Amino acid sequence: LTSKSDLSEKMNQHSDRGWEALGAGDFDSAILSYQEALKLAGQLEDKTAETVFLSYLGTALKGSGKYDEAAEALSRSINL
Repeated sequence: LTSKSDLSEKMNQHSDRGWEALGAGDFDSAILSYQEALKLAGQLEDKTAETVFLSYLGTALKGSGKYDEAAEALSRSINL
């Protein structure tokens, strides 16, 4: 069983990796990191973090040319 603090730490690590990848233009790595961070935010029931990660995920998807998926992620972030 994983504690909330462990999940939170893992979520933050994925977030940091995503941010670094996004800044370097490595959109595929950013997408993977933000998807993991988003999954952990859901497990933690942290709606604020989910909203942020959906927004970042949308940005990474847009950068990789996945416009429909980007629009979906950004729409979900607005509606959360």
